Amino acid sequence: MNRSKFGAASALLAGLLLIIVPLLVEFVSGDAFALMAVAALLFLVSLPGLHRVQGGADGAAGRRGLRMLLIGLVVLVVLIAGADPLDAAVSGAAQDVVETAFMAFAGSASLVALIGLVMFGTGMLRAKVLPASWTWVFLLGLVLAIVSETFEQSLSGVVPTIADVLPPLGFIVGGIGLAMIGRAAWSLASASRVSPATEPAAATS
Repeated sequence: MNRSKFGAASALLAGLLLIIVPLLVEFVSGDAFALMAVAALLFLVSLPGLHRVQGGADGAAGRRGLRMLLIGLVVLVVLIAGADPLDAAVSGAAQDVVETAFMAFAGSASLVALIGLVMFGTGMLRAKVLPASWTWVFLLGLVLAIVSETFEQSLSGVVPTIADVLPPLGFIVGGIGLAMIGRAAWSLASASRVSPATEPAAATS
């Protein structure tokens, strides 16, 4: 499997997890949120392949967005994976300090990832290699998810219903877009006679 196909498959799986995990958290168990680290990791490894399949047509926005997304997602994956062990390891006054530092790192990583996401998505739209309609769904859904999740985590006390609903909705919508982008990227990578940089119509047919 070449890197483009690997990235496409990872994007498809990440998108499916982004759809499934919020539903599991809502209707089965809140512990399922730990699977978001797996989704973020799959999304992380999918990015170079999605960039590659566009053959450089996503330009500077795509390249810079890719770097920022990689940095932001790496930090977020580490934070999500380490949240429960860290919480169990500290107590008392130290826990308040750790929680404050955790929120600061998470907020900074989310901001970097958000800016990178917008730049990477802008590059995809300019490249016109992957389907624009699903790129918009992916972009708007994940922007909504990141912004609303960050806002929800900043609240204390009773959380308004809208603040509780928007993050999973954003992840589900963004996951649908990402899964369809992964499917289109797989088709492009599989078409050996087609150059992804010069035949964008293959992704939208």
